[in-house]
Amino acid sequence: MNNAEKNKNGNTPAKKKFTLFGDWLYNRNVLIAFSIILSATLWVILTLNVTKETEKVFVDIPIEIYDASLYDQYGLKAIEIVGPDSMMDCKVDITATGGLYALSKVSAEDISVKAVQTGTISEPASYRLTLSVTCNNSDVDVSFADGTSYILVRYDRYTEKSSPIDVTVITNGAAAADGLVVGEAFSNVKSISVKGPETEVNRIASVVLSADVNKTLTATETFPGTLTFKDENGVELTEAERSKITVVAYSDGTQEFEGAPTQEELQVQVPIEKVANLPLEVTFKNVPTGFDTSTLSYTLTPSTIRLEGKADVIDKLAESGKYTLESQVDLAALEPLSPSQKLKLSVNSGVSIGDDISEVTVMFNLGGYATKTLTLNNGTAHFRIINGEGMSASIISQKIENVRIVGPVSSLSKLSESDCVVDVDLSSVDSASGQKAVKATVFFRNCNNCWTVGTYTVTVQLG
Repeated sequence: MNNAEKNKNGNTPAKKKFTLFGDWLYNRNVLIAFSIILSATLWVILTLNVTKETEKVFVDIPIEIYDASLYDQYGLKAIEIVGPDSMMDCKVDITATGGLYALSKVSAEDISVKAVQTGTISEPASYRLTLSVTCNNSDVDVSFADGTSYILVRYDRYTEKSSPIDVTVITNGAAAADGLVVGEAFSNVKSISVKGPETEVNRIASVVLSADVNKTLTATETFPGTLTFKDENGVELTEAERSKITVVAYSDGTQEFEGAPTQEELQVQVPIEKVANLPLEVTFKNVPTGFDTSTLSYTLTPSTIRLEGKADVIDKLAESGKYTLESQVDLAALEPLSPSQKLKLSVNSGVSIGDDISEVTVMFNLGGYATKTLTLNNGTAHFRIINGEGMSASIISQKIENVRIVGPVSSLSKLSESDCVVDVDLSSVDSASGQKAVKATVFFRNCNNCWTVGTYTVTVQLG
């Protein structure tokens, strides 16, 4: 040791001791801080991994209902949950229990709830299924929050049904201006096909497409249509029932399309038409020559008709001031014992009948009328061929027996066989040679209010 290594006192200084951490390890403040950090770390580890009393509730976990095998075997599908009330939306709340760390790693997607079949399901009905809950994290226990571990599920078979569409107009007050009426509304969609549970589908008795008209119309307009399903009593299916039914096809009357019609296709055209109330008139057939139909007294029920249609068509029909029935009164079927006839009521294309009627009853007043039966002999009565130009024809029949004649008693009392004329009309007869039965029409000289009932024929030789 040299002199430089000695201190002022002449002593040699002690050597400094070497440590790995230096003097800070013996620093009181450092040790306190280190202890706090270590304690906190141990507390976190113990809290996250050792404590198992922490709970977390996962809400609205979907319930899985597997029904593929039931559909394959029995045609059944799960339609809806009907109980308990807390699970009607097919969801359930689940309580998860475990350490904070384990719980922090669990999400709703890790939890699975399945409905398990415990009995036989083979017919449409409601069945009780047991719920089973599992979690992907084995460090977490899961259970049902409210303790309920079952559901009631309704099963049913699916079916399809096609129905025509009834188009209707809903009005609030007057829908047409004065002198006009709302015609028969129509849509391009004529029918639809639906699919759904048998219970709901079988309730459908009619499909209605309605248009809400809330203003007075002076011309034809188009409105949005709304589809509704009604039962046999006209009661509309509830929204819950309707939600289970799917429209799978529709038709425009000529072609069928897949899927549901668009709102544009469901539009309803509301035609505005003109109205005419006209008295009815009838005409007659099988009227003998010289008969005056005005001698007959009769009443019509109904006596007037309400016609609806385009303005130009209605105006043309109204020009005559009356409407003549196309069907005719058959005079050959009219007698005192059968004084009424029913005539079919029909109208021209483009015109509709405003009243709910399809026929007209014609009632004749035949008081003072009677029936007289004569045998008409060829020679006494006058038999003659008409419309036989260019044909070689002769009447073979010598008489027509039991000819029934109807007329006023006063006229019948004066009528004799010699007053009768028998016309044999060849206009519709084949000109080929041979004997043929030809219809004969009887009329009377000097009598304009008598006619014959029934049909009569004579034999004619042609060629």
